[in-house]
Amino acid sequence: MNIEGNGGQVTMPLSHTNNFINSLVINRPSGVKFNKNFRVQNNLTLSNGIIELDNCEIQLDINASIQGGNSSSYVKTMGNGKMKKNIIANQAFTFHVGRNTYNPCTIKSKDNDEFSVQVLDDVKADCNQGNSLSSGAVQRSWNISKTNGNTQGIDVSLNWSNNQELGGFNRNACYISVCSGTTWNKLSSGSRSAVTVNTQNSITYLDYSGPLGTFGVGSGNGALPVTWVNVAAKKVNETTLITWSTASEKGTDRFEIERSMDGKTFEKIGQVSAVGNSNTLQNYSFRDAQSVLANSYYRIKSVDFDGTTEYSKTVMVQTKASQISSFPNPTTGKVTLQGVENAEIEIVNTLGKVISKFNFNGNSNSEIDLAQLPDGIYFISITQNQTTQQIRVVKSNP
Repeated sequence: MNIEGNGGQVTMPLSHTNNFINSLVINRPSGVKFNKNFRVQNNLTLSNGIIELDNCEIQLDINASIQGGNSSSYVKTMGNGKMKKNIIANQAFTFHVGRNTYNPCTIKSKDNDEFSVQVLDDVKADCNQGNSLSSGAVQRSWNISKTNGNTQGIDVSLNWSNNQELGGFNRNACYISVCSGTTWNKLSSGSRSAVTVNTQNSITYLDYSGPLGTFGVGSGNGALPVTWVNVAAKKVNETTLITWSTASEKGTDRFEIERSMDGKTFEKIGQVSAVGNSNTLQNYSFRDAQSVLANSYYRIKSVDFDGTTEYSKTVMVQTKASQISSFPNPTTGKVTLQGVENAEIEIVNTLGKVISKFNFNGNSNSEIDLAQLPDGIYFISITQNQTTQQIRVVKSNP
């Protein structure tokens, strides 16, 4: 069966009793949709266009092969859709699958058996439920199953693109994890670099003989250890409120709050005790009482009981310039400025000429004497914290 040509996506009218296809060729840019299970006995050729599985399955016989397969032609596993294949022992087979993007999976089984693969465009902190991870992992999950138990073991490779990596993910120190209940279990004792070709990345784990299920790719010190759901900071009056949430914790002792003025060099400004072990959402907060006039950066460092550490993403608090006011205005001589500290001040006339220029180092109220200047309009320019504000002042004789 050849599905070719241009035009819109076509839907194949298969029935439950007529779902055998000898060979299938996809060469239609808009693709094809299947909404009933079907079986390919020989070859599946993915030249151009996507096969969308709408809550159904494509099954490839043990001797069936796939030719082609790329980001513009793959099997899209929507809903409960999945690709099945009878794999011959010790022969690697690539499932050219994805959902909204192409995320193939390669499996090499140590015995003959039927496997199924489904891709999800998300990765959950509690495996298949709860909140989505926001950092430290690839934003994809692969559901892999096998008809019989995985006693002989498999080799598994997962693939993703650069733009599917969440913040804080380290491609040079990553690993595969598999779900066990609501917990991610890391499949290796150490992290390693992904193999990258152009913008496509892959990582492989050999001889995995544990239970199959949902697989993901994480980085850091634990099994998909970054459980940060949200990290935020905002100004509250003269302080900064930092809040964060975790979806799960494992052996976590405390959280250390760090601040930076340049986003590069951080210092510890406080700490909060952690719940320790949890698979439910935990919310935390810390208030930075120091008044910071410039933009500031915050991050949270989790510290486990065994000394393992992990960082959240960095968030920035953009500080608005202090509002400066003056009085009296008009004035007969002296003007008091409120909200000025460590500032460079210029007095400018209406022609743009700088009449006077000086630095002020003092408290928030500073006094400027205009008594010696002719009556008229002047502009006081105040520069502090890399921000310049200008105040219009009218000077007149009593």
